[in-house]
Amino acid sequence: MVTSLPKATTTTTTMARRRPLRVAMVGHAFMGRAHSNALRQANRFFDLPYEVVAQVVVGRDAARVETARQKFGFQEG
Repeated sequence: MVTSLPKATTTTTTMARRRPLRVAMVGHAFMGRAHSNALRQANRFFDLPYEVVAQVVVGRDAARVETARQKFGFQEG
């Protein structure tokens, strides 16, 4: 006997345009790499009421900050 599967439902937060949650990250070395990966995955992994946006990364060395900004997808450095 073949039964039909239940229809997929979409939650309110994925249907509506979510407001951005702009995140600043202090530091860009090992843990910065790990946290920037988590920021990129958060919207896909969790049903959040906000759209997580990697806004700004800061650190002590301007050249390394710019490299991290480009590599990790932050909008500002």
